[in-house]
Amino acid sequence: MVQLNTFTFPDTPAPEDTFLDLVLSALREKGLIPDIPPDLGLPTYISPANLEALVCVKEDGGWNYYLHFRDVPAGAANCIGMPEAYLRGSAVEAFLEGAAAVCRIVTGKPDLPFFAAGNRLMFTSYKPAAKADALETALASCFGR
Repeated sequence: MVQLNTFTFPDTPAPEDTFLDLVLSALREKGLIPDIPPDLGLPTYISPANLEALVCVKEDGGWNYYLHFRDVPAGAANCIGMPEAYLRGSAVEAFLEGAAAVCRIVTGKPDLPFFAAGNRLMFTSYKPAAKADALETALASCFGR
C-alpha cells in the first residue's frame, strides 16, 4: 500500500515546538537510517543518539533553526544553528535547513526524506496493508492527523 504522508508546517512555530521526531519518523519510514551511524569527523557527542530537539526561532533578521544535543561535555555547546548571515525568510525554510543537518548527522547526507510545497511537507512510503495501518497510527501524532 502506497501512502502519502503530509504535514503543514506552522507559519510561526513556538520556540518550544520540536520537529526532530517528524524528521526521524520520515527517515525511518523511508528506510534511510543506517545500522551504523556515519563517521562525520565531528565531536562524538554530535551523533544520532544524542539528538534532542529541532526547533525554529524568529530572530532579528529572520528565522533560525537550533539542533539541540544531550550528553554534551562540560564547556561544549549543546546546540547548533545558522550564523546570522544565513537566517531564512520563513520558519519552514529554517526548518528545512535544520532537517538537512539532522539528515547529515543520521545518514551522512543532507538529503531530505520529504519535499516541501510552501509550508506543506510530503513524503510517500510503501508498506504491506497491515503495516500501513500501524504506520498511519504512528505518524498521526507527528503529522497532526
